[in-house]
Amino acid sequence: MRISALYRYPVKGLSADKLTKADLQKGHGLAFDRFWALENGARDFDPDNPKFLPKRRFLQLAQNPKLAQLRCRFDENAQTLTILHNKKQLLCADMTNAEGRKEIEQCMTDFMADEVQGSPRLVSAPNHHFSDIPQKAVSLINMASVDEISQAAGKKISPLRFRGNIYIEGIEPWAEMDWQGKTINVDGQPFFEVFDITGRCPATKVNLHNGERDVDMLKVLDSNFGHTKCGVYMKVINDGQISEGATLTIS
Repeated sequence: MRISALYRYPVKGLSADKLTKADLQKGHGLAFDRFWALENGARDFDPDNPKFLPKRRFLQLAQNPKLAQLRCRFDENAQTLTILHNKKQLLCADMTNAEGRKEIEQCMTDFMADEVQGSPRLVSAPNHHFSDIPQKAVSLINMASVDEISQAAGKKISPLRFRGNIYIEGIEPWAEMDWQGKTINVDGQPFFEVFDITGRCPATKVNLHNGERDVDMLKVLDSNFGHTKCGVYMKVINDGQISEGATLTIS
């Protein structure tokens, strides 16, 4: 097995940031993965006492498919976020200061129009990840499984619909469904422990190019495979760095 692609999602619900390498810290997700989120009307997140909140409190694809029309670029060194729509730059803002965050909030208010419940609030906290689950996790997707889903759907399905961090090649479809409790080694070093199979949600219905719900992914999965899952959640068990092309083994 090998890592065919690496992604992170700096802002929950917005587009993926493709990586060639990723830093790992024991007990955390990928650096800057889902590090920010946009509260939709609620003011429940406390940066000084960060706790898991359900995704319905934030702008996200399951409820706000229009988000898929945006393309975002995160500059880790400058800590800036660039947002584009139809190849036109809407903004480039500094995420480290109040002025830049307000620019992003106003941009999202204008773009989402009647889908926002008041002004969205960009939130973050050190070492916090806005995952769909309470645990801090890295998600892994088997490309062979996605290929089978595409065949069942009768059209090419973008692997990014499943919003994974690590995409792998070189194993049979659905082999990952038997990995709970297993250790994933990267280039011989133990980095991950699989703790759950990933249940999918209505966000997977959304076409990532136009923001339309064009495939009932849950129905495709259930009708053809008898479940609504794709991929696995893993916890990081060692510090280090992984890269595209790295070899994976199971123990």
